[in-house]
Amino acid sequence: KDLREHLAKGDPEELIRHWRHFFNREKADYQIERDGKTVILRVEKCPAASHVRELGLTTAARFCAQTEHVNQGLCEGTDYVIETVKTGPASCVQTLRLKESR
Repeated sequence: KDLREHLAKGDPEELIRHWRHFFNREKADYQIERDGKTVILRVEKCPAASHVRELGLTTAARFCAQTEHVNQGLCEGTDYVIETVKTGPASCVQTLRLKESR
């Protein structure tokens, strides 16, 4: 199903299912927490960054930019925003929340 379409309808459940499917498939170390309408994805060991390192390569400083851009695209035209904060060389926190009213 279309993740953005669900977000546009105010339904984050499809994105949460997608995250669970992907991170479970990759056997990643992650947690998903809910606090009201906010969803927090904590990635302790990013599968993509870990794979690059296992190949003996290093990740660029902006390696996570693709995640930020995909998240922006998912939220475009919806009432949601996803903030991504890198917390280590292969870890981050992604927070899905409703945009603040202005």
